[in-house]
Amino acid sequence: LKCQCRWSTAMKSLVFAALLAVPAAWGPSKFVPVDAIFVDSDGLPSSVSSLLESHVSIYNSRTGKGGMCTKSSMVGCSAGKATAKVSFEINNSAGKEGFELRSSELDHVVSAADASGAMQGFLAWVRQVRWSAKQTQVPTEWTASHTSDKELWGVRGHQYSSAPHAQMFRTVDEMKAYTLEQAAFGTNQIEMAHISSRSSSVDNLIQFSSVMKDTGMNASLWISGNTLASFDLDKLFKDMKQLDSIFMPGGDGGTLNITAAKNARKSCRKYHAGCTMWISLQELSADDMEKIIKDLGTSEWKDNVDGIVYGPHVRVPLTEFVQMIPEGFPIRQYPDICHIAGAQFALNFLSHVWAFTHQRQAVAPSPQFMDNIVRLRANGSTPTIGVGAYSEGVGDDWNKAVWSGVALQPYRTVKDIVADYARYYFGSDLEESAAGLIFGLE
Repeated sequence: LKCQCRWSTAMKSLVFAALLAVPAAWGPSKFVPVDAIFVDSDGLPSSVSSLLESHVSIYNSRTGKGGMCTKSSMVGCSAGKATAKVSFEINNSAGKEGFELRSSELDHVVSAADASGAMQGFLAWVRQVRWSAKQTQVPTEWTASHTSDKELWGVRGHQYSSAPHAQMFRTVDEMKAYTLEQAAFGTNQIEMAHISSRSSSVDNLIQFSSVMKDTGMNASLWISGNTLASFDLDKLFKDMKQLDSIFMPGGDGGTLNITAAKNARKSCRKYHAGCTMWISLQELSADDMEKIIKDLGTSEWKDNVDGIVYGPHVRVPLTEFVQMIPEGFPIRQYPDICHIAGAQFALNFLSHVWAFTHQRQAVAPSPQFMDNIVRLRANGSTPTIGVGAYSEGVGDDWNKAVWSGVALQPYRTVKDIVADYARYYFGSDLEESAAGLIFGLE
C-alpha cells in the first residue's frame, strides 16, 4: 500500500502554533528595550570573570551586533545609552549550580552560593535576552530561581570526535566557541572520543584539555584499552591542563583491559587529583558480562574502577542493568543521540528516501522524541548520576541541547527549551519561525 499525505500551509501553521502556545511559566513575560548590556563581574574570582568575558564575546559574535560589555571591553557601552547592568552576589544558600535572578528595568542581579551558580544564573538570564538586528530587549519585573535538587542529574555531558570528521572542528577557536555554546544550555562535561594513535596526536589532546579548562567544563577521554599503550601516559597527563575522567569502552570500538585501566588511572591521578576511571560492558556475551560483574567485587577491580557506563549494545535494559551492578559503583548513561537509523534510538516512521540518501547521520532534530527519553530515563527506576552522550559531530546539536537543558531544568517544557534555542541562535524576530521549523523537521 502506498499513501502520500500532503499538509497545507494552513495546517502546518496551526500545528506549529499549537506546539508553541504554551506559556513559559519559568521565563519572563515583560521586557524593556536597551542599547547595551554591561556585565559587572566585581566580587567574582578571576577565573569566573575570564569565563564571563568569553561568553560575552560569544554573544557579540553570535548576534553580529555587539552591545554586551565588560570592564575590560566597554565597546558599545558608551555613556548616555540605556544600559542594562548585570551584577553578581555570592551570598545565598542555593548550593552548587543554584541561583536566584532578580530583574527590574535596567538592574539585573544574579545571586548564587558559588561560582557554578553564578555562571548558571548568568547563562539562564542570557537565554531570555531578546535580540534582533533592530533592538535588544531584556527581562523586567522578573524573579526566578534554581537549585540542584531540581535537576534530573548532575553530569550532563557530550562527546567530540578526535577522528577526522566532516562535522567536527577545523580550529581550536571553533572548538572553544562551540563548547561555550554547549555550556549555555547546561552541558558541564565534554568527552573526547574515538581516540586512536592515528587520528589523535598528543598536541590535539593537550589543546582539548586547555579548551575545557578555559570554558569551565569537566574533561573526559574515551580511549580503548589497546590504544593506551600507544601513548606515553605520564607525559600526556602531565601536559594536559585538566582531566577529570577516563572512559574505557568494553566493546563498540573499544576493548576492556583491567591492567591498562589500572595503569592509566594511576598515571592520571599523579597530575589530576580525583581523576576517575569508567568502563562499559558493551557487546559482551552473557557469560563475559556475568564474569566482569563478578570481578567488580574483587579488590583489583574495586580499587581501579570508579564507575560503570551503560551504552548501546549492552544486552540488558537499563532497568535491569542498574540492579546487576554491585553497590558502590555509580552508573553513567551513554546514549547514542546522533544516529537516526540502525541505532539505539532510531527515528520512527523515517522516510525511506531520507534513510537511503543520508543513512545514519543527518541533521535531524527530535525535540519531543528526545524529551520523552530523557524524562523516562530519569523516572527513579533507573538511578544514574547523569549522561555522557555519544556523538560524532554537530548534526545532533539540537539533541545535545535537549538532553542537557531538560536534565538541568526539568520543570520547564521542551517547548520552552526549543524557544530558548531558537531565540539564542536566530534572534527574537525569527524565534517563532525557527522553533516551528525544529518541530516541523521532527
